[in-house]
Amino acid sequence: MHEIRVAVVAVVFLVMLPLATFAQNPSNPIQVAQLRWYKANTVTQFATCGGAANSGLTFDGANVWVACPSLKELQEFSSSDGTLVTTIAGITSPYALTFDGVNLWVSTFSTSGQLTVFNTQTGSVAKTVVVGSQPADMAFDGTNIWVANTGSNSVSKVLASTGAVTTYSLSGCTAPHGMAFDGTNIWVSCSGNATIEELNSSGSTLKSVTVGTTPWGMTFDGTYVWVANKGTTSVTRVKVATFATKTITVGTAPTAVIFDTEWVWVANSGSNTVSKILASSGSVVGTYTSGSTPAFAAFDGGNVWVANTGAASSLQKF
Repeated sequence: MHEIRVAVVAVVFLVMLPLATFAQNPSNPIQVAQLRWYKANTVTQFATCGGAANSGLTFDGANVWVACPSLKELQEFSSSDGTLVTTIAGITSPYALTFDGVNLWVSTFSTSGQLTVFNTQTGSVAKTVVVGSQPADMAFDGTNIWVANTGSNSVSKVLASTGAVTTYSLSGCTAPHGMAFDGTNIWVSCSGNATIEELNSSGSTLKSVTVGTTPWGMTFDGTYVWVANKGTTSVTRVKVATFATKTITVGTAPTAVIFDTEWVWVANSGSNTVSKILASSGSVVGTYTSGSTPAFAAFDGGNVWVANTGAASSLQKF
């Protein structure tokens, strides 16, 4: 009689096991508690900048920061629930943001060429640095902050610890805008001539690769550099080892691109959508509705955040 009861329990367990497994992420059933086992969350939005346009976006290891150009301030939001944590005022024309592990760097898209550096713990200004005209996107290589100076066709390398600046002219690159670090070299998108350039640590051009019209935001996934071609409906994937390219159709006017360790996410500012791409294959696996004019993106280790920069500006969490 004892053996019969054991057999019945075993049969019930075997019948239920496939159902339990199917309900979880099929690629790894034990990861049911993680944040991103579902396809995408297109509902969670948080109002920013009092409804005025927002701008740059970054993650500081704990919270998400967004720039509010018309309010001349930065806003910090809890990455867990979207609560407004801190506001830092008095910043003229904040544009792009990046974090170096200690400080928050803010570019001001103006001819003054100023970067403002904030201590995220205190909100105080750590230093100000002058680079080239109209500094746009930035990338951190572990030691230096690299800045694309759109208005002066140059990039600046800023030693993060001291603020010392070295600026390199780009003879073959007009209106540089996006930047990415591939672990060894720096990549910059040349929005004026539909190319991206690979630079070494001395600012010398190693390779120029033709991509789509108006290349804008960039990211690196460990194998490929990705660039959003704002003047098209595509992103270009460039293999760093061989410079082989693949063009992938997404939404209208793709502006920002971010990698989340498996997927590449693209903010399509002209169609108010976000595209999700499997990085390894380049296959588009989903397109999701966003707010008005999604133009910046960040990854917090669990979720992707998109800054909807248009009317009733907001942050959207995927």
